[in-house]
Amino acid sequence: MAQEPARIIHLIASSGLYGAERVVANLSGTSGADTHVACLCRTPDVVANFRESVIGQGATFHALPVSLLAALRSLQSLLSTQAVILNAHGYKEAVLALMCIFLCRISGKQAAMLVTQHGFTARNRKSQIYNFINKAICRFGPVSSVICVSASILEIYRQFGVPEKRLRLITNGVPRAQLIDKVSARSQMAFTTGADANIPWIGYAGRLSEEKNPALMVSLCQQLLQQDFPCGVFLAGDGPLKAALEAQIHADKLTGQVFLTGFTSDMPAFLGAMDVLVVPSFTEGTPMIVLEAMSMGIPVVAAKVGGLPDIITSDCDGILVEGHDAGRYASSVKALLEAPAQQGEIGKKAKATIEARYSVDAQGRACQQLYDEALSCVGVSQP
Repeated sequence: MAQEPARIIHLIASSGLYGAERVVANLSGTSGADTHVACLCRTPDVVANFRESVIGQGATFHALPVSLLAALRSLQSLLSTQAVILNAHGYKEAVLALMCIFLCRISGKQAAMLVTQHGFTARNRKSQIYNFINKAICRFGPVSSVICVSASILEIYRQFGVPEKRLRLITNGVPRAQLIDKVSARSQMAFTTGADANIPWIGYAGRLSEEKNPALMVSLCQQLLQQDFPCGVFLAGDGPLKAALEAQIHADKLTGQVFLTGFTSDMPAFLGAMDVLVVPSFTEGTPMIVLEAMSMGIPVVAAKVGGLPDIITSDCDGILVEGHDAGRYASSVKALLEAPAQQGEIGKKAKATIEARYSVDAQGRACQQLYDEALSCVGVSQP
């Protein structure tokens, strides 16, 4: 009897459809028929868009409780196949994968574990402890490979002492960009928000959380208006800083200039309406939103942190900004928007960069090779 392919299970804790979730959704469409995404979430409704994206790729989606023991019980039916690959996308997921590995070994099944790291945050003591747990599992646990989406993440693991043979650099990839009618996209956004469609629009897309630094976008708008440069600033996303941002916008009298548009299920349409995307994060890996914007020819002005310098060559296919001073961002954005020829050239080169180096198919093939190697190490040969 022919041996069945190994079941691939992506483990991820989620509160919506953000960068890591889009990576998992894209990968789930490159991994074969028996691919599953097991998502730890507080309620299934918060990951409804993530679920739709996974199912749209032909994979199976499972909502799991956030409790590790309850999640493990829910996963038992998925572990019933003879060979399983577990790809953990975070610290809690790595702990759950570790529990699954031991359960499989007790029941005589073959299982291999990989960890994919999308980025480190160290906002507080709690985050630092989580990071330590993740790195300790990758160094001392039964982990076949640690997939790092940027060279800076790989270096963090290396400095912690994770064996070199486990470390793999596989950057994120994106599908071919959709063609978006900019006039229609702007018209729809203007209708929804009441924004002036005849002035430059500056976008931000991501979680409204401390490490993403969305507050800089409000200060950026204030700086530009003080320089008599009219603009609209749009923040797509949700998160713990939403109330504070609303208060800041109100206090600075920017209600008609800065718009919190909330979560968007149509990111291409949002990006297509923008003249420039700003990424002011304190830390990043290989952010999907940057790859998506560049693939559409949208110029990106980003912080020179994490994996962003690996993607963007400043003043060539994007703009990198040192530090996190709103004035510097305002200067870079204003100079770009006042030079349409440069704006167009950067957008053109950005598209070329993504097409040459950041294909989701290439990412999928590289991951599949690691899956095969991991199974080989536990005595399973793929058909």
